[in-house]
Amino acid sequence: MAARHKDYPVEVVKFHPESIKMKPNGMKIFKNFLELKRY
Repeated sequence: MAARHKDYPVEVVKFHPESIKMKPNGMKIFKNFLELKRY
């Protein structure tokens, strides 16, 4: 789930890494997530 404020440059993502850690590519998904907004 994600949300974006319509007036301000704010975005949020609800992310549950514990829900993917048991999946075969769970760590890859988590690492990709961390890289999304890295400056």
